[in-house]
Amino acid sequence: METIIEKTTVKINTKPVKDLIKTYVEKQKLYKDARKNAIFTVKDGKNIWNPMHPSEAQSKAYWNGLELRILYAAYTLLRGKSLKQMEQNYSETDSDHFLNQHKAKIEKTLEGMKQLSEIKE
Repeated sequence: METIIEKTTVKINTKPVKDLIKTYVEKQKLYKDARKNAIFTVKDGKNIWNPMHPSEAQSKAYWNGLELRILYAAYTLLRGKSLKQMEQNYSETDSDHFLNQHKAKIEKTLEGMKQLSEIKE
């Protein structure tokens, strides 16, 4: 059975996909900045972290980073390139590699990207 990851896809409009990746990158910058520069204040007897608690920012940065890696992998396949071109240390036989562990999620993201690109054309 041939999966989406194993076959080369046809190049399609990638502008909506690039915009989606840019929004995730902006969020990542916000989270990384928030975990380093969070300000603790007390207002009306309530403890408030501005913009968010550093541990929350750390967690969001981690999960957003994983989503970004999956988006980049799907974008690479969408452009018709292989995952080996994306990551030099990628091996299809290494079952512990991140991209091999998340193949189903990459395929699902790739399908969503195709639909997003087709709708906005």
